[in-house]
Amino acid sequence: MTPQEALRKAVSIVGSQSKLAKDIGKGLTQAHISHWLTKSKVVPAQHCPDIEQIVNRAVMCEELNPTVNWGFIRNSPPYQPLSITQFQNQTQRW
Repeated sequence: MTPQEALRKAVSIVGSQSKLAKDIGKGLTQAHISHWLTKSKVVPAQHCPDIEQIVNRAVMCEELNPTVNWGFIRNSPPYQPLSITQFQNQTQRW
């Protein structure tokens, strides 16, 4: 399945390009979705997790943008910023 086919599947699941853009949010419009379908080689990586979640994993990030190492991202622990104490302890070692 190409990224465009995967995106078409996501659009079909939610009902329209406009609905998908609205569900993603972040100021996206139907024109963005149309551009990804017709002009882009892949869906921008920052939007793939949202689309995957919106369609309940019926379309995966790996299908929407195969240029990203999603396996590494999925297996990485969530980012957690250091507390002030952790930061101070770390900088004292330098």
